[in-house]
Amino acid sequence: MSHFGTVKLKSGNLTFNGNELTGGSFVIDMNTVDAEDMNGNPKQKKFLENHLKSDDFFDTEKFPVAVFQIKSVKKIPDKNNRFQIGGILNIKGISKNILFPATVVESNGAIIITSAQFTFNRKHFGLKYNIFEDMLISDEVEMNVKIMAQ
Repeated sequence: MSHFGTVKLKSGNLTFNGNELTGGSFVIDMNTVDAEDMNGNPKQKKFLENHLKSDDFFDTEKFPVAVFQIKSVKKIPDKNNRFQIGGILNIKGISKNILFPATVVESNGAIIITSAQFTFNRKHFGLKYNIFEDMLISDEVEMNVKIMAQ
């Protein structure tokens, strides 16, 4: 069984050199984990969200936020505003480099960054459960990022 949902940003900023995105950072509020696929079953939804926030996974009591810092933005040579964004993702005090493709467009005075789907290994960030259940959970977490900044 797989699940999907969202987490919200607490704060963030983007850095530009002229019209060119060059960096930024985002603070992710891990207490906003929303298991959207469970909306039809509020009791199980609450159980899953509490479990994800527990010290078995995100440990939001000790680590209420995750942080992503953009370290590189490289244009993909085409005409579709596509970039390879690289940076450091910090979850539970563990920092790892990640890369993902994304489009960066300006619309009505806002900058919109939309990633293609990418994955990271949850175990690299200490997101492990007890040994028996952990074998049943995929190591790869699929992620999409959508950020609108003004």
